[in-house]
Amino acid sequence: HFPVLILRLRLPIDVEPNPRNLIDKLIKYPKVINAENSVTVIPDFLEATKKLIQKRKTGIYNMTNPGAISPSVIMGLYKKVVNPNHSFEVITASKLYEHGLAKATRSNCILNTDKLAGEGILLKPINERIVEIMNEYKANLISAKPKSKKK
Repeated sequence: HFPVLILRLRLPIDVEPNPRNLIDKLIKYPKVINAENSVTVIPDFLEATKKLIQKRKTGIYNMTNPGAISPSVIMGLYKKVVNPNHSFEVITASKLYEHGLAKATRSNCILNTDKLAGEGILLKPINERIVEIMNEYKANLISAKPKSKKK
């Protein structure tokens, strides 16, 4: 009964390389699953959060971009846009457990974003937004590389 705002995000993905970024986590795995999940694009999350605060909203909001995407699709796009030399194998979630590749069972879920949309906050669907994210991610990787010193 407290007037609080609870924001639920899922599998955060960002344009900045970071160990907590889903992209950076996935590139470390030689095998990725094909199970779809909701994903939160961090720049979109921040903008939506700002709008909810300005409206003085309370309650629970699923703060994911509409739709769902699988790690295999994300890594396919990473390979296409960022690093053509990246290699990975796509496996099913059941194979993940059969081969002992997961320490615990994974929850795969798609969160409903109707409540957020009902506030007039319309995030771009993840299957559209992921292309933009990957291009920005690549640009940020390039700009973060140390410049070689010329003598």
